[in-house]
Amino acid sequence: MFPDTFESIVSGSHKQCIIDRFGEHTGEAPDTDAALLQIRQELSSAGWGEGFSYYDDINDPLLHLWSKNTKTWGALLHWIERVSATFDLEADERSYKLSVAAELRGGRAAMMAGADGWWEVLRRAMVHRENNLFGWRHRGEFVRWMKENPADAEAALRTLWEVDSGRSEPQRIDAFAAAIRPSGLTTTGSVVNLAAGLLMASRPQYQPPLKVDLTRRLWRLAGWGNEPANSTPGHVIVRAYAFFDELVRDSAAADHPLRDRLDAQSALWALGHLNERPVTWTEQEWAEFTAFRGGAETEEPEPVEGLTPEPEPVVVPSKDFVAVAAKDLHVSRGFLDTIVTLLEDKGQVVFYGPPGTGKTYLAKRLARAIVEEEPDRMTVVQFHPATTYEDFFEGLRPRLGEDGHISYELRRGPLSLLAKEALDHPEHSYVMVIDELNRANLPKVLGELLFLLEYRRESVATLYRPEEKFELPENLFFIATMNTADRSVALVDAALRRRFHFVPFFPHQGEMKGLLRRWLTDHGQATVVADLLDAVNEELRGHVGDHLVIGPSHFMKGDLSEEALARIWEFNIYPTLEELLWGRTDELKVWQWTAVRHRYATLLHLPVDDAVSVAVAAVTDAEL
Repeated sequence: MFPDTFESIVSGSHKQCIIDRFGEHTGEAPDTDAALLQIRQELSSAGWGEGFSYYDDINDPLLHLWSKNTKTWGALLHWIERVSATFDLEADERSYKLSVAAELRGGRAAMMAGADGWWEVLRRAMVHRENNLFGWRHRGEFVRWMKENPADAEAALRTLWEVDSGRSEPQRIDAFAAAIRPSGLTTTGSVVNLAAGLLMASRPQYQPPLKVDLTRRLWRLAGWGNEPANSTPGHVIVRAYAFFDELVRDSAAADHPLRDRLDAQSALWALGHLNERPVTWTEQEWAEFTAFRGGAETEEPEPVEGLTPEPEPVVVPSKDFVAVAAKDLHVSRGFLDTIVTLLEDKGQVVFYGPPGTGKTYLAKRLARAIVEEEPDRMTVVQFHPATTYEDFFEGLRPRLGEDGHISYELRRGPLSLLAKEALDHPEHSYVMVIDELNRANLPKVLGELLFLLEYRRESVATLYRPEEKFELPENLFFIATMNTADRSVALVDAALRRRFHFVPFFPHQGEMKGLLRRWLTDHGQATVVADLLDAVNEELRGHVGDHLVIGPSHFMKGDLSEEALARIWEFNIYPTLEELLWGRTDELKVWQWTAVRHRYATLLHLPVDDAVSVAVAAVTDAEL
């Protein structure tokens, strides 16, 4: 009886895929069902458990071992091979990681032997000059807690490092995660980074370091998707190990085969951080690589000979919120991943650039992706010259009593409310979007909070609650926007700049370059308006500079007829130019719609009025 005889797999191609992947376990099985039975027995003994399912999340990542997306998996193997052929990964990646592991091994040995001051030996290993494997914030919090609580830290580390404790590896990792919660390291990303790094003290070739953001990005590129919802840190780490094992297995026939998990991690690390075209790569090859890493679509794979396509596809349940956001925003997946990485580094970023470049729209859409479309986990506020500390954080507010008397009560502001939610739910990410950050008096609005932006998980006494300590949790992120048209971005002091990463939004640079053209193409409209914007901005930059050019959002509309363009120009763009070129009457004349239309009529495929041409020429000559 099932599962002793027949598997609950009705798809013939799925059965064949399972046999192809685990064929080494089939022995001399006389038929398909016997082969599948033999595979089940072997996998059950290997740790997947009795009665496991080839499809359920509970057995993740088993599904991805036998149902690889040949298109995405093959592309990843190709670029790993290309990176391995281009760089000396032994010298650039593997060597220093083994050196760091040796230092960590010394700390582990000191602790296991009960040596006095063992935590100092481990601290030195974790802050080793070559050690970039731990996030600085995670490392700092753990080292501080370890120094203050050596007995608790020793118990936590023994849980992680003692392999003969009777617990499986993911169980040991999860027990370690529970033990270090008092240190403030409670997010999946921080625990995975710390635990994986510390496990290198045992067998670095088989327990390589991990960073969750990069690991998830690579899973998505390979077609694995993110880990299932509610996965523990232990599961995330062993899932990554399984991912590395598959790469080692499937690269065996390559010119530069991966030897072990550390090789796989090193190649992936190099691939994920490659930001400049290697001199030996052609421009075409670099374009293909950046398209792959950005999540661009590639051609469908050729059908496998002898296999009939089945009507029921294998569905990976994880939703890639950031990929969906990238598609909605008409930007590359890599661009959003970079911003997420910046957020995970400092906790806050600023988008700065001219008006109309989509800063606020992208900030809100990315925030929705980070909080996985749960609106209660994000807040949008807008700063203005009258914004105060009391508005933003908390303060005394009047309240009219039933007897008609006015009293004052301490009322939380949006930051205090969101911070409390983030502290109460450390397993989730929370985002605050601050629009027009530079319009407020920031030292007055932020007060002691400026300190906390850098020193998360430290506590300070706040203005209205000096007896209570307040902290900004690590799972609360800030995305702010700055309009550079009024040049006030230059007035942001060094203390604030140091606490934020700054991401430029300029129509002629980086990811914003070509944004309007992509939007028009995706909406089935002609791209001549994008050509107009590029040409106008190129001309306008000579008059007003980079920070005051025209953003693409003015033209992201369904109606871009000549009449609509005239309205956009006359009632949105020209008034701004009037302010920027105040008192420069002759220069302004050439930026009236009539003059602009004439100069770019050919580009826009519009008829040229001879009478207008004569008038415009006279204005232009007068200016010259």
